[in-house]
Amino acid sequence: MPNSIIADNIAMKKKRCCCVWPKFLLLTFLAIAISCGKRGVNVEVIEIAPNSSGDLGSNLLRSLGFAGPYSSVGSAATPVIEIEVPNKLGILQLFSDSNCSRSNLIGYKYVDGSVDSVRVRLGNLSEGSISIYAKFTDKDLNETSCKKMDQYDLSNKNYQIQSIAASYDAFAAIRADGSVVTWGNSASGGDSSAVSSDLDGTTAVTSISATFGAFAAIRADGSVITWGDPSMGGDSSSVSSELDGTIAVTSIYKTNRAFAAVRTDGSVVTWGYSSEGGDSSAVSSELDGTTAVTSIYATSEAFAAIRADGSVVTWGDSSYGGDSSSVSSELDGTTAVTSIAAKDYAFAAIRTDGSVVTWGDPLYGGDSSSVSSDLDGTTAVTTITANKYAFAAIRTDGSVVTWGNSFGHNGTVTSIYATSSAFAEIRADGSVVTWGDPSNGGNSTSVSSELDGTTAVTSIYGTYSAFAGIRADGSVVTWGSSSAGGDSTSVSSDLDGTIDVTSITAVSASSVGAFAAIREDGSVITWGHPSYGGDSSSVSSELDGTIAVTSITASGGAFAAIRADGSVITWGSSSSGGDSSSLNLDLDIDFDITKIAKNLGAMAAIRTDGSIVAWGNAYFGGDSSAVSLDLDGTIDVTRIAATNRAFAAIRSDGSVVTWGSSTNGGDSTSVSSDLDGTTDVTSITAVSGSLGGAFAAIREDGSVITWGHPSYGGDSSSVSSDLDGSNNVISITTTKTPPFSGMGAAFAAIRADGSVITWGGSLWGGDSSSVSSDLDGTTAVTSIVATNTAFAAIRADGSVVTWGNSTSGGDSSAVSSQLDGTTAVTTIYATGS
Repeated sequence: MPNSIIADNIAMKKKRCCCVWPKFLLLTFLAIAISCGKRGVNVEVIEIAPNSSGDLGSNLLRSLGFAGPYSSVGSAATPVIEIEVPNKLGILQLFSDSNCSRSNLIGYKYVDGSVDSVRVRLGNLSEGSISIYAKFTDKDLNETSCKKMDQYDLSNKNYQIQSIAASYDAFAAIRADGSVVTWGNSASGGDSSAVSSDLDGTTAVTSISATFGAFAAIRADGSVITWGDPSMGGDSSSVSSELDGTIAVTSIYKTNRAFAAVRTDGSVVTWGYSSEGGDSSAVSSELDGTTAVTSIYATSEAFAAIRADGSVVTWGDSSYGGDSSSVSSELDGTTAVTSIAAKDYAFAAIRTDGSVVTWGDPLYGGDSSSVSSDLDGTTAVTTITANKYAFAAIRTDGSVVTWGNSFGHNGTVTSIYATSSAFAEIRADGSVVTWGDPSNGGNSTSVSSELDGTTAVTSIYGTYSAFAGIRADGSVVTWGSSSAGGDSTSVSSDLDGTIDVTSITAVSASSVGAFAAIREDGSVITWGHPSYGGDSSSVSSELDGTIAVTSITASGGAFAAIRADGSVITWGSSSSGGDSSSLNLDLDIDFDITKIAKNLGAMAAIRTDGSIVAWGNAYFGGDSSAVSLDLDGTIDVTRIAATNRAFAAIRSDGSVVTWGSSTNGGDSTSVSSDLDGTTDVTSITAVSGSLGGAFAAIREDGSVITWGHPSYGGDSSSVSSDLDGSNNVISITTTKTPPFSGMGAAFAAIRADGSVITWGGSLWGGDSSSVSSDLDGTTAVTSIVATNTAFAAIRADGSVVTWGNSTSGGDSSAVSSQLDGTTAVTTIYATGS
């Protein structure tokens, strides 16, 4: 067998965990799977046949150290080492012994010859200090001698939690090794299994932002990983090439359901719910970095970006400040804007001359004409605070100007805080004045003697309808709605300053809420609505300060506290992440379960060995015994997708395993040969409704395989020749079917030539025959938006094509002349129906 044929094998990306090569290949790779997992704790062993044709020596390899956030005496259990390698096609292998023995392989990496160094995650490591040795073999089977690279100490391995972010009802924690663990409502980002390989710390996550239902993580290389509700920013596939780190992302901002990322070149990338700022195409030329964006502010549904020249660019829902055209001449940078205050409905910008410009909903502070003479800069404004309904500006003379919903006020102020409809200000003498809705904290007469400045208030925290103030002696004063934390009498002896309170975190839900206070000794005191974290009695022994709590994060109904040893304690609403027991582990140690997927009635967890454990309602997928042999970790499961009552797991060899309700996609036997990994599945899209659900899988060759309920798109046989990969499918959109009421659904796939293929329930947009000539790619379709039962496609010439239920937007004939491309349509927004 010529060496050229053998060499070709090294250039091929190995796609299967366990490979069997023909016996007549005398010189080749022998793949022996210790475990088919590709995580650091499970490393595949690859033995290279001895070579007599040449020795590359050992000078070609050099350790460049352990990739951040790792260190040579580290807190990470599976470190990543960077090795300088030859500019040759080949394979780098790392060992824990000086003979580079196959049995002691701890990592490997294929090298394509175009890089100077590679990073390798180490696995199969024992406790204590180990030496790391390396060997490189090129495509001609020339190899280096075994050479010591570095040393690593695992005697103190752990996964300490560094920080926690929260969506409305899920949490995401960054660990010391740069990996991320999530829990809470799976639909809101509590399940990150679909991106588990991107969050495993190989490239460390440095920060996380959250909308109501999704997360966005910035990694050390400047790339961004998203997960959670696709409509709330959990799906960033449409801008993936802009978030891959080629131009690093430095910061991320969010509205309720969309994200905006600023990159190092000053450009901005947006995604998520289009009408809430996820689509910035209307102002794309102003966000392309030609004039760099320096900071972004957000209301509930719109963004405002300050650029380097002091000008402001806005986008999103016009009712929430996305349209600033009425004040465009004041935001053009002639007088530069230095900062912006934003709340739910409106913006207020401070300019360099101390004047203020406002826009957005006039009823909520977008119109400041009634106080324009007070905001013109004659007496400069220094800071602005907002609540849901109004703004309050502090001027250089200590006076306060308010606008929006009517509130009266006077006095010299240092800072202002807000609930949903009330304000509380700390004045220069440490006293507090409140105004606004009395039931939401605007009336503080019951605690007036504690707010008179005799003991100065230093900081104030708010829920939806209550305040809590920390005083200079470490005591806490509360007022407002008792169900939101305004009444702390049950824990008054714990908040009297005997042990100083150092910080307070609030859970704020609609009309209710709770507070959690960290005291100087590391203990935590809670009060407010018991179902939202006000009652922590179930974890009181873990919050008593024996192990000090260092920080607390809140979701929409629960708390998560990080302790000094890196462990995490949760309490509050279980549906908001207050119960992390479903992980069956503590969050401070190496644990068996890595990610959990959920549907309406069951859970499925991926374990470190790549196997799956499922529980819950058997009909919903809680019983996976029928496919247990396929989920035992022999071939790793890497991601799980879910309909309402079924699961679909993608394995590391590109195959798919399904279980759960057959009418929801739990039975894929009819397409089993298409999902066996012969052609890798790269992504799965799911849709569900009250009667059933379906999956659609895009494969590596651009073909699409579907299964599940026919009325939801599970049967694509009528368009099978259009989905066979001869014209690659690049994206799939589904109708927005409500999970508990939708009687059907449909899919729409954009192909590489710009044509569109549809299938599923005909009443839900699955039949596009009436507009087939408009979707054939003659004029390419660039994007598709859906309501519950209809689709709208934007084409390259700016025209729009619609189909589906006429009552849900499928019939646009009444405005056809406005959608014909004469004036190009750049963006489409959709309601639920």
